[in-house]
Amino acid sequence: MNHLPEIIYRLDTLGLFPIAGQSLYLLNAPSFAESRIAFANEELVIEAPGFSEPAAGGPVQYVQRAIFNGEMLERTWLTARELHRGGHLELQLGPKPSAWGTTTRPPSSSVPGATQPPAAAAVPAPANLQIGAEDPINRHK
Repeated sequence: MNHLPEIIYRLDTLGLFPIAGQSLYLLNAPSFAESRIAFANEELVIEAPGFSEPAAGGPVQYVQRAIFNGEMLERTWLTARELHRGGHLELQLGPKPSAWGTTTRPPSSSVPGATQPPAAAAVPAPANLQIGAEDPINRHK
């Protein structure tokens, strides 16, 4: 059974969209105010100040800024290596698009001369990536 679509969906709800064939995750507005992912001995905490519970017809939420382990990010992605080392990712959300992430494009393996992120060792997604209040991998406020 192929669980890849389910894993992609679950990561996307956390604000992380994996790029096929690359060790990159695009950052987007998560579906939860707070989430936690366990990677081996590390934990990644994702917080979304400004989060409002999604509702049909409700407002769209946009990332206003991103801070990873205390460092402001102008880029809209993280490498798999960065994620698997764990830490704290804050995605500040708001009701309107901002200038965040508009100056740097994600690296592409299809563009000659494109800047590539540091090579990351292949690390599988957590085996028990589940979403829910009782889930030890992902807890939301």
